[in-house]
Amino acid sequence: MTAIFRREIRSMLCNMTCALSVAVLCAVMFLYFIFNNLIAMRADISAPMNAACILGLTFAVPFLTMRQFAEEKRQRTDQLYMCAPVRLREVVLGKFLAVAAVLFVPALVACILPLILLPFGGVQLLYCYTAIFGYVLYALMVTSIGLLISALCTNPFVAGICTFLVILFGCILGSAYSGIGIAPVRKVLSAVYDFQSAISGLMGGLFDWKSVVYFVSVTVLFLFLCVCVLQAARSGTHDKRTVRRIALRVLLAFALAVIVNALMLVLPERTRSFDVTGSGLYSISEASKEVARGTEDEITLYLIAPEGEGDGKDLNIERVLMCYAQESENIRLTYINPVIYPQFYMDYSDTRLSLNSVVVKNETTGEYRTFDLFDLIETQFDPVSLNQYVTGYDAEGQITGALQALNRDTQVLNPAYLLEGHGEAGFEEAFLRIFSRSGYALSGLNLMTAPGVPEDATLLVIYAPVTDLAASEADKILAYADNGGTILVITDYQAQPDMPELARIAAAFATTINRGLVVETDPEGYYYSGTFAAPFYIYPLVVPDEMTDHLTDAPGGSVFVPMSESFSVREEAGITQLPLLITSENAFLKTDLSDEDVTFREGDLMGRQILALRCEKVLPDGREARAVFFGSEQLFTEAADTQYALGMNARLLGNTLAVLSPEETSFVTIPVKSFAHTLSIRADQMIAISVVLILTIPFLIVCGLIVWFLRRKL
Repeated sequence: MTAIFRREIRSMLCNMTCALSVAVLCAVMFLYFIFNNLIAMRADISAPMNAACILGLTFAVPFLTMRQFAEEKRQRTDQLYMCAPVRLREVVLGKFLAVAAVLFVPALVACILPLILLPFGGVQLLYCYTAIFGYVLYALMVTSIGLLISALCTNPFVAGICTFLVILFGCILGSAYSGIGIAPVRKVLSAVYDFQSAISGLMGGLFDWKSVVYFVSVTVLFLFLCVCVLQAARSGTHDKRTVRRIALRVLLAFALAVIVNALMLVLPERTRSFDVTGSGLYSISEASKEVARGTEDEITLYLIAPEGEGDGKDLNIERVLMCYAQESENIRLTYINPVIYPQFYMDYSDTRLSLNSVVVKNETTGEYRTFDLFDLIETQFDPVSLNQYVTGYDAEGQITGALQALNRDTQVLNPAYLLEGHGEAGFEEAFLRIFSRSGYALSGLNLMTAPGVPEDATLLVIYAPVTDLAASEADKILAYADNGGTILVITDYQAQPDMPELARIAAAFATTINRGLVVETDPEGYYYSGTFAAPFYIYPLVVPDEMTDHLTDAPGGSVFVPMSESFSVREEAGITQLPLLITSENAFLKTDLSDEDVTFREGDLMGRQILALRCEKVLPDGREARAVFFGSEQLFTEAADTQYALGMNARLLGNTLAVLSPEETSFVTIPVKSFAHTLSIRADQMIAISVVLILTIPFLIVCGLIVWFLRRKL
């Protein structure tokens, strides 16, 4: 086998096929890497690796395998090993490993790509290298197919065309199967001859043993068939006993491959697949598992979709629901086929529920929560294709929140009030859901007309007032604080310059609101967008605390604070302050907002800036008044959270509300899980990396020419 391997490697080095194939694969991979990762600033390399499989290997493998046996048959040089006392399986393995060695070169190059992205943000290495592993398995499988076809043909050109067609149809037939109305037939065909579905499991962030076993079993099967074809050619058709023995072996090999893959289909998905995405897109967090295990009532999760595979069914939502059912005996998943039960929605919604909607029902109390599909997903409009595409999933957050609400001793949420009457900003829908999941019922409060903060208030939110509060309003808020109240204050740098009453509320907690705009000068502490440097868009240092729990160790995202004011604290007996988000020591507070220059000026406040902090004040009666201050009005917006923070800002708000709520009603908050993991790459860095990658292609071709020329001279 070693001799065959060396001979085939030397043979491929004597022509340009090897170099051109590697160059084509790397070119496809680099092109998608530049557009998908550098320009689009995405942190996973599944798109480049998927393109290398579907596009690159479809063209490269036929060129590498078509001459392996067919050319030898045409020139009759195959008689050298047909008549020699050599094992045919060693011949097949030698040729197989020689082609595999060539295809491994792009895989080794691909291993460097995640490391290139690593300095620019949170790269999910496990996700990336799982995609590379999927490329390797797929490359081995299509190589074995190419070798078998080459062994069956006597013309290399015919072998190349047939190999190309077999691989091409394996990639495109999966979409054609969806038109088959009979589900068992569709499922069998997809399990037998559907390369795209098999590869998508490993490329999409889900390590599925079903895909691994499929690739390995098909590879072994086709290599075995290749050996059988050579054995039949060596023995000749006149030896009927040998032909029958080979035919029996082929049938047994097919049967074994079918049985092995069928067993993988029988295994529960929880056993055979693992979520390798940093955001846990296909699984639920430990916090949600604890909520599921603590469920005492009988809960039914109704999924509006047919059981089994079906057109339009969202498998990601189904996987999440299955995780809950697997964690608790009191939770069960029930499928509602909308074709068979078209009126099911009428008991739970005034409008018809779309496919993939979910109803969470407590069978013990009869209470339920209804979530339409668009409550469970996040979408974004693409102006180029004029289509909406899914950017994230909120299924875990919605279901966990519903389970906590339905399992509570009382169905009444904690009353929370949002101050009104001063041009305050309003929370967007995604963040309003965080309040409800955290056990709060948020309603408006105008203290100009109300006699005071209601006695049942567990939280008062002051969200970026544009104008100052009246003195009477500040007095009512301070009276609420002196009664052990809890206040969440979010300020806005665009508010009127002089706000003494809001400052008086902060001063009650020994805190000063520094009016202005924080500028970060540390290049690693703010956002780059191409050639545009945005020192006002800050990635702060996160101080460890229960309010910042899982914000520093969460992969893929970082808290993002745009356009923020800062806070100063002073020592005062009975008051403790803990900064939550801070800048580097090189930051400063720009006080003159009319000056568009971001350089330090006289009068600016130089040094480390506090962007968020929590305060606790011990009252004379022993109770505590609590306050949390955030300096950015845009901190809790969907744009900042999904595009730059990747869910970390939402998690920060959820943690804050969980800490501020009474212990007996503290909720678990799960942020939206985003597909997009945005990097921060400057234009000059993007161009430099792209140039290096592009120049690698002609470098590979030149190296191939040099090796070919030297080998030809030898």
